Amino acid sequence: MDNLSVEMRINGKRTYVELKGRFTLMDALSLKDSLAASIGDRECLVVDLREVSEIDLTGLNALLMTQIRLRKKASSLLVLAQTEHPIHELLRLTKFQDQIEVKKRDLVSNTIDTPLQKAG
Repeated sequence: MDNLSVEMRINGKRTYVELKGRFTLMDALSLKDSLAASIGDRECLVVDLREVSEIDLTGLNALLMTQIRLRKKASSLLVLAQTEHPIHELLRLTKFQDQIEVKKRDLVSNTIDTPLQKAG
C-alpha cells in the first residue's frame, strides 16, 4: 500500500476520516488543510490510522496542526490506532504523546460507525 487514500464520513456531531496507506510528506501536506476544514460545525474529528502503514514527521505535523485549529473552534481530535502502530513511537520520540489523544479502535463507541453519511 503506497498512496494515501482518504474516506470522510459524517455522523451527527462527528466527522470520521479513515486513512489508508503511507501518511508521509506530500500526502500529509495536502491533507493538513482539509482535515481541519472537514470539521465544520461538528464537535469532534476522528482520524482512523489503523490502515496507515507508515507515518513520518510531516504526517504527525498535520495531526498536530489540525489539533491546534480544532481547539480554537472548541472542537476535538481523536486518533484511532492499534497498540503497536508507528504513531505511538513517533509521539514518544518527539515527546508529543500528551498532545494528541490516541485510542485503540475497540475502546471507541460504536456510534462512530453507525449510521454514517459520506461527506461531500
